Amino acid sequence: MTTLEEQEARISKSFVEIGDALRIIRDSRLYKPGWTSFEAYCQEKWGWKKSYAHMLIQAASVAQEMSTIVDDKPVSNEGQARELAKVPQEDRAEVWEEAWQATGGKPTAKAVREAYEVRRGLVPDDFSEDAWFKQQADTVEPCWRAAEALKESIPRLRDGSENWSYEDVLDRVAEIEEYLSEIKSILAEKMQPERKLRIV
Repeated sequence: MTTLEEQEARISKSFVEIGDALRIIRDSRLYKPGWTSFEAYCQEKWGWKKSYAHMLIQAASVAQEMSTIVDDKPVSNEGQARELAKVPQEDRAEVWEEAWQATGGKPTAKAVREAYEVRRGLVPDDFSEDAWFKQQADTVEPCWRAAEALKESIPRLRDGSENWSYEDVLDRVAEIEEYLSEIKSILAEKMQPERKLRIV
């Protein structure tokens, strides 16, 4: 029978070892009698919330599962495994293969997430945010210019070298809001609601 000390010795190793050790400690209740609950053990012994411990357990489980399916393409870090855990079990191998191919054998957590989004149909596999925004330049760029002009005026307003009436401020803000409203409408038409674009 395993002991708490034996399992704790594994917690300084890989994320798979950590997660598997935590699973055994939890399921076999090895944390007793020193702690009244697994949650208390994780918090007091390791400074981890119970939710994080469960994520580690799940990540380790997924990595172990994947090693039996695609042993030549190992899940090598916790981030990859955590994203794969969000994928239905029956789709994981194919999503992992797609992420692997898309990154030349160096899949990131983001690549796994994007491969799953493509599979779910949330975004076409040939979609490019940069290319799409260039196509919408007539709508997007005036908004950037109006916002930039407003930003550049702030120091001059503060030092008194430029003066606006309250109505001027409202007019410029309304102009930007109008552009933003149009951009949001375009996004709503082009993208499904689950997909969010990064706008900077």
